[in-house]
Amino acid sequence: MVAIPEIVKRAIPFIACTIEIIATASCFYMYDHIADGHSSTVASGYSPKHYKVNLEYYSLVSLFMFGMISLIMAIAELGLVFMPQYFKFVDSTILRAVIYILTGVAIIGTSADLGIAAGSMQFIIATVMIIIYLLENGINCK
Repeated sequence: MVAIPEIVKRAIPFIACTIEIIATASCFYMYDHIADGHSSTVASGYSPKHYKVNLEYYSLVSLFMFGMISLIMAIAELGLVFMPQYFKFVDSTILRAVIYILTGVAIIGTSADLGIAAGSMQFIIATVMIIIYLLENGINCK
């Protein structure tokens, strides 16, 4: 087990917050451009082979939700630094890393280069968080 310098522990949330803001921008930029002129209504009465009927709805809602998750995580990262007593629910480094990996997979496909950059940075910060967690707690995670 290794002691991680306090400056690193304080810098990681700021870096993660910046990455999440970029991811949020990527989602909402694409949402804004594909929402124009498309319907966000759900159609019913079709068999599953007609999946394209609700594809526009799925695309819009998915982008919006991933953007909101990224925005909430950006706020949570800042909250962990400035008001940790209110943000205990995201205090786990592993939890945040898993969220960044899962959202990064979806965000990497949004807004061309902006999405690729945001998703890649999410993977990198998640990897750094996992390494820090393992260095602090060892392989026997409890």
